Amino acid sequence: MLAVVVLIAVLAYLMFMQPQAPQVSEAGKLLAQSQVALKGVVKESFTYEGTVAIDSEGGVSIKLPVSGEGKIDTVNERMYFKINMESPQVNSVSEQGGTVFETYTVGTTVYMNYADTWAKYSGYDKLWEGSEFSKKLVDFSTSFESKVTKKEKVNGKDTIKVTINPTLEQMANELADIAPGLSESMGVSSFEGVEKDVKSIVMDVWIDQTTFLPVKVGIDIKVQTQSLNPAGSGVVNTAIVLSGTASFDYDTPFNIVLPSAAKDAIEIS
Repeated sequence: MLAVVVLIAVLAYLMFMQPQAPQVSEAGKLLAQSQVALKGVVKESFTYEGTVAIDSEGGVSIKLPVSGEGKIDTVNERMYFKINMESPQVNSVSEQGGTVFETYTVGTTVYMNYADTWAKYSGYDKLWEGSEFSKKLVDFSTSFESKVTKKEKVNGKDTIKVTINPTLEQMANELADIAPGLSESMGVSSFEGVEKDVKSIVMDVWIDQTTFLPVKVGIDIKVQTQSLNPAGSGVVNTAIVLSGTASFDYDTPFNIVLPSAAKDAIEIS
C-alpha cells in the first residue's frame, strides 16, 4: 500500500511543476503547440472522475470512486474546486454516505468547506503562479516520450490523442531533478522495491485539432502487490488500478461567487 501512497504523491506533485523542453517527435510538437495555445487561456472550467479499484485474492473487491469539478479565473484571481468522495463499493455493493469537500480562492485567501464547517487561511503569495490546471497537465506530459495514437471525436470535438508511457523510475528522476529532497521529506529515501509493483503507467491527452487546446486528459496506473497471508502460509496478491479523467471547457462563461457562509470562516494560522 506504501507504493500506492508514494505513487499518488509523486504524480500529484509532478503535475504542478514547470515544463521541460518539448519532445521533437510528432506528439512532442503537438504538445508544444498546445502549450502555446494555453498561453491565451485566462479562464477554464473542468470536471473529473476517477476510481481506485482494489482486488485481492479471495474474492474481496473494493472500489473507491471520486468525482468533482473546478473553475479557474486568473483575471479576477478566483478559483473553485469541489471533490466528491463517494461511498466505497465492496464486492459491487455501495455503502451509504459520502463526503464533499469544497474550496474557494479569492486573491491569496483560500476558503475550505467540509461538512458545512468553513475555515480559511490567507497570505499564500505564490498561489497564482502557473495556476492553470490544463496547462500543468500538458507541461507535465512534455517531460516524457510521447506518441500520437489516433484521431477521434471527444466531447463533441475532433481531437488527436497523444499517449505517454512513463515508468516510475522516469517519474522519480523527474521529481529528483525538479525538487531534490522531496522524497526524503516524505519519508521515502528510495523507490527501490516500489517500482516492481507498478506494472504500467499510461497517460493520454486529447488535443483539439483546430485550437490545439487540451480537451481531455486520462491517467491509468496498474499496481500489483504481495503481502503475507494473515490466515496462514503463503502470500496474497492484490491488484490495484488507479484511473481517472478530466475534461476541460474554455468557452462556457462563469462567475465564481463566494458563499455568504464563508464570511464567518475560522482563520487557520
